[in-house]
Amino acid sequence: MNHDEYRAKYTSALEYPTKEQFTKVFVYSKGEVVWRGLYADFKPFSEGRFKGMLVEKVVDEDAFKVARRVYAADQVRLTEQFRQDLFVEHDVVTNPKRDKCYSLAWDQGHSAGYGAVASYFDTFVDLIKD
Repeated sequence: MNHDEYRAKYTSALEYPTKEQFTKVFVYSKGEVVWRGLYADFKPFSEGRFKGMLVEKVVDEDAFKVARRVYAADQVRLTEQFRQDLFVEHDVVTNPKRDKCYSLAWDQGHSAGYGAVASYFDTFVDLIKD
C-alpha cells in the first residue's frame, strides 16, 4: 500500500474533538440575552455585530473530555489493527521478535504516518525471519 492507502484505511471516522465544538456562546446587552448558540455559529459574524456587548463562552468540559477519550480509544484501535495487519502481511504473527521489529519501525516512522512505519517494518522484518 502507498501512504494514501494507509491513511484511508487507518484514519478515524471520528472528527478530532476541539473545545470550540463544546462551547456555547451567550451575548448580553443591557442584562438581556440577545443571542445564544454554538461557537461555530457565533464565530463567522461575531466581529462588529456584538461590539460593546458582553460575550460569555461556556465550555462543556465533561462532554469534551468524553469525546477526547472516545477519539483516543479509536486511535488505539486503529493503530492496533494496523500493527496486526502488518504481522499478517509479513507472516510473522507467531514470531517472538515481531513486537520488537514493530517497535523499531514505529519509533523511526510514526511521525510521518502509517505508510512510513510500514516501510520501515518492510525493511526490518527480514532480520527476524528464519
